[in-house]
Amino acid sequence: MKLAWKVSLCLSIVLSVTAFPVLAGDVDLTGRTVLIDRQGPRLRGPHGPAWAFSATLDAPAASDHYALHLEGDLDPDAIRILINGRTLDQDPAGSVRVGLWYQVPPALLVVGENSFAIESRDGSPLDLTLIRAFSLVDSAEEAHFDRMFGDPVRWTQPATDPLQDLMDVEHIDLALNLPMTGATITSGVMTMTARSLTGGLTECVLDFNDNGGLMTVSSVDTGPPSFTPLTHSWDTANERLRITLSPPAPLNATFTVRVSYSGSPNNSPPSYGAGVFGQPFRYTTHGSSVPLLYTFNEPYRARVWFPCKDIPEDKFTIDLHVTVPDASYGGFPLSVVSNGALVSNIDNGATRTFNWSEGFPLSSYLVSICCTNYRAASGTYTALDNVTTMEVAHHVYPENFASESPEVPNTITVMEFFADTFGEYPFLTEKYWTASHGSGSGMEHQTATSMPALNLATPFHRRNIHELAHMWFGDLITNNHFDHLWIQEGWATYCEALFYEFQSGTAAYHAYVDAWTTSDAVPIVSDDGDEFNNSIVYRKGAWVLHMLRRVLGDTAFFQGARNYIADPALRYGTANSEDVERNFETAAGQQLDWYFDQWLLRAARPSYTWNWSTHTAGPDTYVDIDLLQTQSGGTYVMPIDFRVDFSGGGTADFTVNNTMAAQSFSVNVGPGTVTDVTFDPDNWLLDFNTEGPIPAPAAPTLLSVTGNGATGNVTVRWLQSTDPSATGYRLYRSPNGTSGWTLVADESTLTLATTQHVAGGFSAWDTAHFQLTAVGTGESAPSDVYSVRVGPGAASLLIVDAYDRWNTQAFSGGLNHAIAAMHGRAVAAYGTPFDTCANEEVGGMFSLGSYEVVDWICGDESTVHETFSAAEQTLVSAYLEGGGKLLVSGNEIGWDLDRPSGPTGADRAFYNNYLRADYVTDDSNDYTVTGTGGSSAFTSHAFSYGSGGDSPYHPDFPDVVAAVSSTPAIEYSPGVIAGIQYSGTFGASATPGMLVHLGFAFETINSEPQRIQAMDDVLSWFGASVPAGVVLLGAD
Repeated sequence: MKLAWKVSLCLSIVLSVTAFPVLAGDVDLTGRTVLIDRQGPRLRGPHGPAWAFSATLDAPAASDHYALHLEGDLDPDAIRILINGRTLDQDPAGSVRVGLWYQVPPALLVVGENSFAIESRDGSPLDLTLIRAFSLVDSAEEAHFDRMFGDPVRWTQPATDPLQDLMDVEHIDLALNLPMTGATITSGVMTMTARSLTGGLTECVLDFNDNGGLMTVSSVDTGPPSFTPLTHSWDTANERLRITLSPPAPLNATFTVRVSYSGSPNNSPPSYGAGVFGQPFRYTTHGSSVPLLYTFNEPYRARVWFPCKDIPEDKFTIDLHVTVPDASYGGFPLSVVSNGALVSNIDNGATRTFNWSEGFPLSSYLVSICCTNYRAASGTYTALDNVTTMEVAHHVYPENFASESPEVPNTITVMEFFADTFGEYPFLTEKYWTASHGSGSGMEHQTATSMPALNLATPFHRRNIHELAHMWFGDLITNNHFDHLWIQEGWATYCEALFYEFQSGTAAYHAYVDAWTTSDAVPIVSDDGDEFNNSIVYRKGAWVLHMLRRVLGDTAFFQGARNYIADPALRYGTANSEDVERNFETAAGQQLDWYFDQWLLRAARPSYTWNWSTHTAGPDTYVDIDLLQTQSGGTYVMPIDFRVDFSGGGTADFTVNNTMAAQSFSVNVGPGTVTDVTFDPDNWLLDFNTEGPIPAPAAPTLLSVTGNGATGNVTVRWLQSTDPSATGYRLYRSPNGTSGWTLVADESTLTLATTQHVAGGFSAWDTAHFQLTAVGTGESAPSDVYSVRVGPGAASLLIVDAYDRWNTQAFSGGLNHAIAAMHGRAVAAYGTPFDTCANEEVGGMFSLGSYEVVDWICGDESTVHETFSAAEQTLVSAYLEGGGKLLVSGNEIGWDLDRPSGPTGADRAFYNNYLRADYVTDDSNDYTVTGTGGSSAFTSHAFSYGSGGDSPYHPDFPDVVAAVSSTPAIEYSPGVIAGIQYSGTFGASATPGMLVHLGFAFETINSEPQRIQAMDDVLSWFGASVPAGVVLLGAD
């Protein structure tokens, strides 16, 4: 980036830098050519009537468009900007709130030194606080400069009044008298003919803005021939002119209303005055103070200057009669450019009336008036029939005629290309004109495009192509709602690329498309459409068409485009995205909802990780491609091209159809040694892609394992994987939960959507342990291990895995655990049939009350993950009140539920009244425990835990507790309680239940024999059921 500037008036500085990453407001200057960037105290205060600076530009820099940003106490009507001695005839974007923003076209620049001056028109002092000028980085900033750099206003298409939906506007006759001394309508008469869509329509509702009383309605009547007065009211807050129809209009009957009005239209931002692209009814000057008046309604600001039904879906024909002073400037009289055909130009003496008639339907936002002392350059377009001709003209400021008039033949060339590609120019019986206006943006007014001054000085200027394309995509067929704006702006943007392909070849086409920057901030089709976001509805919309061309091939693609333009249900009417899709489906002979839904309705794009390798089979080489989509929100289905390079030269292309998030392909590319593979070599795909290793899917989550002794079946359930690389699962079984794993079912059976598997062939007293993996381009680490013991009937014990914190702890190694299986082996040794589930399943698929005993594993769970949530506290309380028998163990239960500060009152009540304990301290610092003897469930058995053996982890903070209406059962040392036991009632229930609550985690007991003994002690004390014929394995 170059920065060079020189400021006059006692200040002359030249500065050059190569990198200047600054922000202009929210504009990043990195990578731009910066002509000047000056602000601060040395600019403040009045410095006379002019400021000047210069910049030296090379040929590429001189061909760019630039933004000129001024801040200070500035009235845009009181200053003049001169560039190389020529006036910048353009209204600023924005307001004094964000400064004044002007677009500088390359036609004003030269190779070498360029002079810039900001002058006061009346000689009064200028007060500037900032001068900044920098290049525009892409066509979007240039195309809709006002939108990019103007005031930030949030736009949403306003809803129609319900009564507006009950009438169809057919024709408007609009007569205006313009003094051309300001943004004022001396008199206006709007006569509308409409058809009633209901029986007995009593009210005609029109959109009309009163500009705070500066617009007035003098009369409303039925128009000729009777001119019967009609009662009306003006809901100014909602911009509704409500006209009572007398008598009511019958179904399908036409009626006429005539509104006479005058005043100054609302041009004030933000609200509903200024439109997306600035002031909708603007008076300014060009050259040597030559008056200029123009309109810019898009998206819904026609209501500012004439009453209408201001939505795109209701199109109408229009006659316009515009009376202006009969005055000349520099030898060129004032003239009016508008829609349709010029019927007459009547000399009234001091005024002239220009009568225009647009016989093709148009939407209100496409109605246009441009008036100044135009000089026209014209040519003739010959239609596809080689007989019919039509005028093509550029109406420009006289001072720019020499620069812009040579573009007429180029415009005709573009029109010929579009007619050959899409079908005849749709307004052949009228004309195609452009008219210079003061905005920095172009506007595709039907048959009468408005263009910024000097845009046409650049041959085949992008905007000239874009706005002409709108005659097909936007004017002939208009979006019926601005949510679908892309069917206009995306098409017109894509037509730029198509013309450059026609003009300069395929490489130029791809280079042009590749330069488009896009955004995924919102979907292309959304209520943000009328934000006119260049990177979404324009360029991403164009990308949708570019990719569709690749998906369908040129023949079907261009036939689909011609079908759309020729569709009799759409021509001279409106459409939405479904209409585009329907016409392409007809041309392609296939459903395309899969394509349009993913690209139009998602605020995303595919993100691929991919890699390649080769193998040989006989003389042939196979390229093996692994693909993984990593974006969120679902899989994109797209063809992807690859290009193979061979040693010794030569390439080969192939295409794969990627339909899954994780997918592998093997493609025969023939004999030869492959040296490289390129992803999407011609850039047909809007994506992110990275060549590199593809990680295996994340481990899935087991939910439960349950046995059914009556059927001999075991049901394993899990959560469906959300990992984009997962395509299915593999289920494994082990006799002990640690080794000897055998495959039960693989991804051929367990597809991605599968969430359970029923394994058969189990007999009573069989114990089995299960784990699950996810597969894609690789196989994940295993899930937690869950276990089951099948009895002759339903299981009587439930193991609940509530240890969710495990995966966040360093000692887990990022792997899942087999802790539930450790509990399961101890229960199996006792002999009781059991199931296993995750705590998230309790209260849903699993009812605690269905089991005689529950073993609730809290492990090292603590405050972040909660040992017992409020819902779990309710479920466990009810289980105990119902006579359940609960073993609960964990290192941090007391800390989580009963520490001095933090727990809720409900937490403490549950801990004290149902877990029958008081929290004493957070760390026993003692890793041996001994039964308290006597009536203790553990008698005098001693256990070591957490300090060796096969303990899965070291518990850092085992709780010391005190008994609350319960009995100490096991202790760290005499009087230092490690766990309690209780037998009796809970809450208000009269049904006795039983509880063993351990302040340390059961699974950390150091050896399997010790864990079997401890579980035997608890279950024996509970009197847990042991089916007949089962031998007790746990013994002293």
